[in-house]
Amino acid sequence: MSFDKNGAKFYIRKPFLKQVNSTFHAYKQLILFFFFCFITILILVVAVSNGSFAQKTRLFLMEVLHPIAKISSAPSKGINGAREKAGDWIFAYERLQSLKKENQSLREKESYFRSVENENEELKRILRVSKSQHQKLKTVPVISYPGKPFVKSILLGAGLHQKIEPQRPIIVAEGLVGRTIESSNSLTRALLITDLNSRIPVIIKPSNRHAILVGDNSNKPLLKYLPYDIPLKEGDVVKTSGRGGLFPSGIPIGTIESISKDEAQVKPYANLQSLSFVNILTHELGDFSSKFK
Repeated sequence: MSFDKNGAKFYIRKPFLKQVNSTFHAYKQLILFFFFCFITILILVVAVSNGSFAQKTRLFLMEVLHPIAKISSAPSKGINGAREKAGDWIFAYERLQSLKKENQSLREKESYFRSVENENEELKRILRVSKSQHQKLKTVPVISYPGKPFVKSILLGAGLHQKIEPQRPIIVAEGLVGRTIESSNSLTRALLITDLNSRIPVIIKPSNRHAILVGDNSNKPLLKYLPYDIPLKEGDVVKTSGRGGLFPSGIPIGTIESISKDEAQVKPYANLQSLSFVNILTHELGDFSSKFK
């Protein structure tokens, strides 16, 4: 680099300029360091002081620094808010896709069931199958579980005044619960399917083999009197067979949970330990008699 002064030329080398700049930069950093140290000490002194001047200074610093802190924290808040919104949008999108798949599956099932229903009605029409008589239900509350050690029964809040008679099937939405055994004017005692005295003729699906469901005072009654060649497997459905005339056919009871040599254990559909209301079938199957001359 050169400078002209009275016709003379002076040359300053670049290494010298670099040295000057480096020295100035070092002094600038040192000055800034002492300045911030001073500010820090001043803030500490003001923070621990109790005088009116210190209080006013604190308020002044709070007013000055609060907007700065607010502005500096705005990006992080914005990032956090954007992250939460993005997470919500991602969750909502995934949930929407799941609901779309579920809706499509339900539509396919609905279409299949409608076709089966139409086919069933057509077969009934061809075979001239008469429709069964509508069964009447009466909903009554369960008011207690009598605490007898060898009896599985419930006490219902309805009786003869409500036309609740003995030997009527009791069901809930899930399946068979038991049967009524004795009634007073306003109360009825019912025997559960798990009681030791319960005997119910049943049919096992899909093999269509008959057996007897026997209670043993446990939570899972047993299938007994099984044919030797019956092909049972876990998960087979147990329903009432209609034999005996007490229980209408087709009432679901439960599924086979385990199989032994000559019996099987059934898990009931209905939760017999937490019954609040039950339905009593008042439909009579009727007696048939034939007279031969």
